[in-house]
Amino acid sequence: MHPDRKTPEKIDRWLFFIIFTLIGTLIAGSIFAFYQRQYRDFQDRVALEGQLILENQERLVNLRFDSIAADTSYLTGFHCLEIAEATGDYSGVEKDFLSFSAAKKDFDQMRFIDNSGMEIVRVNSRNGITEAVPRDELQNKSNRYYVIEGMKLSQGEIYVSPLDLNIERGEVENPRIPMIRFVSPVYVNQERVGLIVINYRASQMLESLESFGTQTQGRFLLLNREGYYLASPDDEEEWGFMYPDGKLKRYSLTDPENWKPIYSNETYLHESTDGIILSRIIRPLSRIGNDEYYWYAVNIIPKRQMTENTRSLVLQLFLLGAFLFILSAAPAWGLSKVFIRRRRLKRELYYSANYDELTSLPNRHLFNDRLEQALYHTKRYNHKGVLFFLDLDGFKSVNDRYGHERGDELLKLVGKRLKIGIRASDTVARFGGDEFVILVPIEQKFEGMKILASKLIEVISHPFALTGAEVSIGVSIGIRIFFDEDAETILNDADEAMYKAKSAGKGRYSIFGE
Repeated sequence: MHPDRKTPEKIDRWLFFIIFTLIGTLIAGSIFAFYQRQYRDFQDRVALEGQLILENQERLVNLRFDSIAADTSYLTGFHCLEIAEATGDYSGVEKDFLSFSAAKKDFDQMRFIDNSGMEIVRVNSRNGITEAVPRDELQNKSNRYYVIEGMKLSQGEIYVSPLDLNIERGEVENPRIPMIRFVSPVYVNQERVGLIVINYRASQMLESLESFGTQTQGRFLLLNREGYYLASPDDEEEWGFMYPDGKLKRYSLTDPENWKPIYSNETYLHESTDGIILSRIIRPLSRIGNDEYYWYAVNIIPKRQMTENTRSLVLQLFLLGAFLFILSAAPAWGLSKVFIRRRRLKRELYYSANYDELTSLPNRHLFNDRLEQALYHTKRYNHKGVLFFLDLDGFKSVNDRYGHERGDELLKLVGKRLKIGIRASDTVARFGGDEFVILVPIEQKFEGMKILASKLIEVISHPFALTGAEVSIGVSIGIRIFFDEDAETILNDADEAMYKAKSAGKGRYSIFGE
């Protein structure tokens, strides 16, 4: 080969090597920077998902406690208890308890206990079998702490026991059954005659919490105020406070360094070389003013777990480095999943907070916001609004006769009919139980309000086809026309007008002030 031709070839080879090295260095640097960014994004995503999961866990617990507290209050007003107290025959109470317990799959026991602490009626529900306990097997529970606390309550108050294990005849039941007791006094003719006690089997709730917690592939813990384990991947750690030899099985002793900030803060997030630890205080009774009843939800994601989750990414990046731009779609897809999941969770949380789970109508919280907005507009634009307060006539009879599932089905159908019967600009909401409210922000002609009320009464009066039954109910309506006034006053006045309609014979409407 000619010498002066070798030099350009050598230069070409060196130039190719330099460019290749620069490209290789750029790709290697890009891969390394991309990996570092991806790992940090993954770490932040895990922390974000963990926080959202903890919030969702708190929401789940609050919703469950609200539902059971409502059931407890409802049971204290059972008419059959008044009859039983007057006649001494509790068979009707037993029958209603059996029906109610069968509908509530996680009620382990329902009891009526008299003032002496003696069980008068007890219904057990285990393994799909609901049965009443014979009278000769009923026990005196006067020495149990939840009965002692229940006897201190005033009418309408509810005592909620700590989450612990069920005890039968002085011993922890085996297999272990996590239990929470809801207790409320029963009053007849202004005198306490005993207590309603619901043993809520918390196993399913704990399983749901653990299911949420493991979505980040971490270690989920639920701790009580003393740092004892209520839920843990290690069954041997749980319920130490229930056993004489379990006093040392406490997270507060196992990890005192992290326990202190967990114990002292409503929420806690700590990222270290060892991994991520997140916690949140769950206050199931905060809505009824009890902030002293709480647990700690803790999620621990170890560094090893996060490294394992990113190992495949590292391998793919090195094997497919030449396709860096193609691979860049992967993190975009991953991040979009995070934000989509976040928005979805936010939407779900918003829906849970503002809409009734049964009827999908706005709930009391959202309705109150709409009413405040309507009041603002009445003042600003100098016009009036109208509030309809509806209470179903005969719903309790349907509920008692056909059970709560049919009752829930009926409420759904009522919600649909009411929604169809109003304008798109109006708001219909489930206010609670069998009560509904309708807000008409801009007053129509006065006669139009009467026509709408009559239309609603007619719509509800038509028979409802339930599963296995056809039922008929009615509705009583209280109407309150308002202008720049207090929301609570408007609601109270509408409620008063509704009761006036009921007193006048039901199935009619009454306008407040007339």
